[in-house]
Amino acid sequence: MTKAGLSGMAKALASELKRFSIRVNNVVPGMVDGGIARGIPDEHRKAFLSHCAAGRAGTALEIAEVVCFLLSDRSSYINAQDIAVDGGF
Repeated sequence: MTKAGLSGMAKALASELKRFSIRVNNVVPGMVDGGIARGIPDEHRKAFLSHCAAGRAGTALEIAEVVCFLLSDRSSYINAQDIAVDGGF
């Protein structure tokens, strides 16, 4: 429910802020090595990764690269989107 709420909020904010040339997008990361993922039991981690097309957890750098792209002018036509960075989960 929370993800749906954030998605709706991004769409509403994007509509309101377009007149100021402000874009609003959500980055939706999958499992990322380190951080909170360290506390996931091995059997749950393996189960998650078995459903992930990449077959591995992502890295913080991979998430950061998507965020940097979205902040750049190269993404000027991307607005009000949920960008999954989850390895194909």
